[in-house]
Amino acid sequence: MDIVIAGFAGLSGTKLLLENEKTKTKLEKRFPKRYLLEAERQAGVSDGWKIEAIARRALYGLHFKEVPCGLGGIKKGLWDLGVALDTGLSVDLEEVPIRQETIEIAEYFNLNPYRIQSNHMYIYATDQATTLVRELDRAGIPASIAGYTTLDNDRVIYFDHGREKRFLEPVKRDELDRILK
Repeated sequence: MDIVIAGFAGLSGTKLLLENEKTKTKLEKRFPKRYLLEAERQAGVSDGWKIEAIARRALYGLHFKEVPCGLGGIKKGLWDLGVALDTGLSVDLEEVPIRQETIEIAEYFNLNPYRIQSNHMYIYATDQATTLVRELDRAGIPASIAGYTTLDNDRVIYFDHGREKRFLEPVKRDELDRILK
């Protein structure tokens, strides 16, 4: 089955960093106010309910697996998908939708943007990936076919246009825990 990622990685984690008094003060010293306002506006958009509704309509009557992301981000969601299907995965991380603001804000705090909270983001395993991505795209929701399931139990993530390979490991906690607690 193909793996479809719907929604932006780390967006709800970005929102938490922008709303927290301590982290917001640090961000205001580093980034222009206009940049932070736009990041905050984008982070406030929640398409989670819409993603679920569109996916269920597009895949009605078909075999698929849906995994919501949340604490631990996209990497935890991918691990959970592999566990739920009892299968391996091969995923190109560069195909995961993520906003540039999320990357820059996470990196400023030395956080992995793929391991921060990603509420309102979903992962689907389906044989109808093209149909699902097309329907989500029509609704203005970022989505991509980022990989596929495998017969073995290896859960592999590729970086740098497939030149770098890493094995996915279980995510024990959200990266935000390091600075927000």
